[in-house]
Amino acid sequence: IDSHENLWIGTYSSGICLLKKNAKELVFYTHRNGLTNDNIRMITEAPDGRILVATFNGLNVIDLETNEITHYTEYGANQGGLSHYSVISVFVDRSRTLWVGTYAGGVCYYNKYGQKFRFYDTEVGRKKILGIIGPVLEANSKIYIATEGGGLLEMDKENNAYTNYDLPSKESDSYEYNIIKCLYRYQDKILCGTNVGTIY
Repeated sequence: IDSHENLWIGTYSSGICLLKKNAKELVFYTHRNGLTNDNIRMITEAPDGRILVATFNGLNVIDLETNEITHYTEYGANQGGLSHYSVISVFVDRSRTLWVGTYAGGVCYYNKYGQKFRFYDTEVGRKKILGIIGPVLEANSKIYIATEGGGLLEMDKENNAYTNYDLPSKESDSYEYNIIKCLYRYQDKILCGTNVGTIY
C-alpha cells in the first residue's frame, strides 16, 4: 500500500495489478505496456512517490504523474549498471540511498548525492605531479593550478587536456624552484611566486 492508499499487487507471471483508492477497476502493468518482465519480485515506494518494481529482468520505476516507466536492466557493475539483471529486492533507506538486491550479483546501491565531486586525473600523459597546493585561478576559459614541484599546471576543461609549464632554473635540480606558492593575474600574464622567493 503506497502513501496514497493505493494497493499494489505483484504476481509471479502476470505483472502488476493496481487497485487505486476509491476506484472500482484494476489497472494492470505488464510487459505489454512497459514493464521489462512480468515476474514481479518486490514493489516499494520511493520518497519522491515513484514506484520501484523488482523483476526477473531488471528494475522498473513507475512515475504515477506521467505514467512513464523507466528501465534499469544494464548488466555491468563497472559501467555503473546493475551487477546482475535479475532483481530480487529493493529498499530505500533514511538517507534516500537505493539498495538493490540481485539474484547472483550481490547488492547494488545508488544515491544521487553520492557523487558530489568529479575527479580530474592530472597525471594522464604527463609527468607525475607530486601535489597540488594551490592557489588556483581561471583565465581565458582555462584553469591554472600551482603545484608542489611540478611548476604551473594548465587545465583545459573543454578538451580535457593538461599542459605543464616548468619554471626555468639554473640549478640542475629544478624541483625546489617549481614549488609555486602564489598566483596572480596581471593583464594577459600570470605571475608565479615560488618557494625560493622568485617571481616568474
